[in-house]
Amino acid sequence: MKHIQPTALLLLLLCILPATSHAAEDSQPLGRIEGILYVGGAPAAEEQVTMTIQDADLSTRSDAHRKAVTDSEGRFAFEDVPPCEVSIGHLVTYRVGTSRWYSPTSTASHTRHVFIEPGRTAHVEIRRPGRRVVGRLVTPPDCNVAIAWRGADARRVYTHVDWPQPPSGLSKEEQQDWREAFRHTEEWKRLKTQMTAIVVDLEEDGAFSVSDVPPGEYSLYIEVGDDEGTGGHADVAGYAGHTFTVLDVGDSAPLDLGDLVVTLHVRLNPGDPAPQFTVPKLGEGQIALADYQGKYVLIDFWATWCAPCREETPILKQVHAKHGADPRFVIVSLSLDSEKDAPAKYIEEEGLDWVQGFLGEWSKTDLPSRYGVRGIPSMFLIDPEGAIRATNLRGPAILDAVEAALGAASEREPE
Repeated sequence: MKHIQPTALLLLLLCILPATSHAAEDSQPLGRIEGILYVGGAPAAEEQVTMTIQDADLSTRSDAHRKAVTDSEGRFAFEDVPPCEVSIGHLVTYRVGTSRWYSPTSTASHTRHVFIEPGRTAHVEIRRPGRRVVGRLVTPPDCNVAIAWRGADARRVYTHVDWPQPPSGLSKEEQQDWREAFRHTEEWKRLKTQMTAIVVDLEEDGAFSVSDVPPGEYSLYIEVGDDEGTGGHADVAGYAGHTFTVLDVGDSAPLDLGDLVVTLHVRLNPGDPAPQFTVPKLGEGQIALADYQGKYVLIDFWATWCAPCREETPILKQVHAKHGADPRFVIVSLSLDSEKDAPAKYIEEEGLDWVQGFLGEWSKTDLPSRYGVRGIPSMFLIDPEGAIRATNLRGPAILDAVEAALGAASEREPE
């Protein structure tokens, strides 16, 4: 499993995930939820509403995820809800896959977060009257990818919420402590109840629409697939992001966002030129890829906070032990830790004596994106001419790729 870059969107999603633990004692009275579901501004009958418990300590309950069907007036209710945080939304179905094969996927849309009090009834309105938002995704002029517009699952509009940030000057551990303490405050609850996530309807030609968007500020995020995917499952080829504001919900005309150009993910393949770089060493000095022209270079994007990265340490030590003295080969590890102390300590403890570079916090360096890195560990083998020879190397495949390259090079050398 790979660790994924903590982008602003992913940080927002972390706020939607189950809380560490806000569950009340089992002895407290149970609560209740009642509400109304609207669609197109009118109460919606015979529609499904989902409720999911968000507290980690209660997420394994058999009734942690429930469904209810609205009556003729759009009303629904959930009985015997433990005092905790829950999310509630309208169960909708959309299609995902590739242009050759689509499958229906059901998920909650127009989700709301509610904090249940012991013995109290929470009143909720889902899909409150709002405006329809439309637009179209388009490819950039230099696109050479066959896009499956509905090939990826991520397509949402998120409420913009101004989350407070830790005070400046705190260490990484102190920032984590600050965030954990904030999750237990009333302000955190207030901001959480402002959040909503709305599913985007996406057509095969890139046209999209979002229904019932109430007044507010929003961020739209849609991923698209690569039509070359197999078995009906597309690889994520790129994404489109956009911020917008809904002001007048009384206007019957849709809010048209126009054409949104898709940002394509870089995808390096064997034979492509490796992006050049010059980055700081973990100690003193600089590392330039050009300095290793004529060698096979194993590039390793990693971080100490990434458990799968640490799991690759033994195989990298094995590769270095067998081939580190070969003048035709070098390993270059590039740390994505936010501070130098953590990788420096790990490298000393593990006795890693190959070339070590420091990129710093992922969000502040563009080198991973230039290599198409979306998760770490991520390794690339570069040939002596500066071209990509192998990508996505993990485990024993790392040693196999290096030995195959050096063996092939030996066969080409004159006796």
